[in-house]
Amino acid sequence: MKIITCAFALLVTTAAAQPAPGDTLSDATPLGYASSGQDKRHMTSLHVLLGQNHAVTVMADFACSDLCPAYTVRVIHYDVTYPSAQRSGA
Repeated sequence: MKIITCAFALLVTTAAAQPAPGDTLSDATPLGYASSGQDKRHMTSLHVLLGQNHAVTVMADFACSDLCPAYTVRVIHYDVTYPSAQRSGA
Protein backbone atom coordinates (compact mmCIF):
# COMPACT_ATOMS: atom_id res chain seq x y z
CA MET A 1 0.00 0.00 0.00
CA LYS A 2 2.93 2.35 0.70
CA ILE A 3 4.18 1.97 -2.88
CA ILE A 4 0.75 2.84 -4.28
CA THR A 5 0.48 5.84 -1.95
CA CYS A 6 3.97 6.99 -2.91
CA ALA A 7 3.21 6.61 -6.63
CA PHE A 8 -0.08 8.50 -6.27
CA ALA A 9 1.66 11.29 -4.33
CA LEU A 10 4.31 11.53 -7.04
CA LEU A 11 1.60 11.66 -9.71
CA VAL A 12 -0.24 14.44 -7.90
CA THR A 13 2.99 16.34 -7.22
CA THR A 14 4.15 16.27 -10.84
CA ALA A 15 0.74 16.77 -12.48
CA ALA A 16 1.01 20.56 -12.27
CA ALA A 17 4.60 20.68 -13.54
CA GLN A 18 5.51 21.55 -17.11
CA PRO A 19 6.43 18.66 -19.44
CA ALA A 20 10.15 17.91 -19.52
CA PRO A 21 12.03 17.75 -22.84
CA GLY A 22 11.76 14.26 -24.28
CA ASP A 23 8.42 13.44 -22.62
CA THR A 24 6.35 11.05 -24.71
CA LEU A 25 3.23 11.15 -22.53
CA SER A 26 0.98 14.03 -21.56
CA ASP A 27 -0.56 14.07 -18.08
CA ALA A 28 -3.84 12.84 -19.60
CA THR A 29 -2.33 9.82 -21.40
CA PRO A 30 -1.87 7.51 -18.37
CA LEU A 31 -5.38 8.41 -17.20
CA GLY A 32 -6.77 7.55 -20.63
CA TYR A 33 -4.86 4.26 -20.64
CA ALA A 34 -6.20 3.43 -17.16
CA SER A 35 -9.75 4.18 -18.31
CA SER A 36 -9.53 1.96 -21.39
CA GLY A 37 -10.49 -1.69 -21.51
CA GLN A 38 -8.03 -4.54 -21.27
CA ASP A 39 -7.88 -8.13 -22.46
CA LYS A 40 -7.22 -9.81 -19.11
CA ARG A 41 -6.35 -13.16 -20.66
CA HIS A 42 -3.74 -11.61 -22.96
CA MET A 43 -2.28 -9.13 -20.46
CA THR A 44 -1.74 -11.38 -17.41
CA SER A 45 1.78 -11.00 -15.94
CA LEU A 46 2.97 -8.40 -18.47
CA HIS A 47 5.06 -5.31 -17.75
CA VAL A 48 4.48 -2.57 -20.33
CA LEU A 49 6.58 0.55 -20.81
CA LEU A 50 4.14 3.38 -21.58
CA GLY A 51 6.68 6.19 -22.03
CA GLN A 52 8.08 9.21 -20.22
CA ASN A 53 6.07 11.76 -18.25
CA HIS A 54 7.85 14.63 -16.49
CA ALA A 55 11.16 12.89 -17.27
CA VAL A 56 10.10 9.74 -15.36
CA THR A 57 9.33 6.37 -16.93
CA VAL A 58 5.68 5.31 -16.71
CA MET A 59 4.97 1.57 -16.51
CA ALA A 60 1.85 -0.59 -16.52
CA ASP A 61 2.02 -3.91 -14.68
CA PHE A 62 -0.66 -6.55 -15.06
CA ALA A 63 -0.82 -8.76 -11.99
CA CYS A 64 -3.03 -11.78 -11.49
CA SER A 65 -4.68 -12.41 -8.17
CA ASP A 66 -6.32 -15.66 -7.01
CA LEU A 67 -8.16 -16.55 -10.19
CA CYS A 68 -6.35 -15.92 -13.45
CA PRO A 69 -7.25 -14.26 -15.73
CA ALA A 70 -10.56 -13.12 -14.21
CA TYR A 71 -8.87 -11.07 -11.48
CA THR A 72 -6.00 -9.59 -13.46
CA VAL A 73 -5.44 -5.99 -12.38
CA ARG A 74 -3.63 -3.18 -14.15
CA VAL A 75 -1.29 -1.01 -12.04
CA ILE A 76 0.02 2.13 -13.75
CA HIS A 77 2.94 3.73 -11.95
CA TYR A 78 6.04 5.82 -12.23
CA ASP A 79 9.18 3.68 -12.28
CA VAL A 80 10.94 5.23 -9.28
CA THR A 81 12.67 3.77 -6.28
CA TYR A 82 11.61 4.63 -2.76
CA PRO A 83 14.79 6.66 -1.97
CA SER A 84 14.40 8.78 -5.12
CA ALA A 85 10.72 9.38 -4.28
CA GLN A 86 11.74 10.55 -0.82
CA ARG A 87 14.33 12.95 -2.28
CA SER A 88 11.69 14.45 -4.56
CA GLY A 89 9.40 15.07 -1.59
CA ALA A 90 6.75 12.55 -2.61
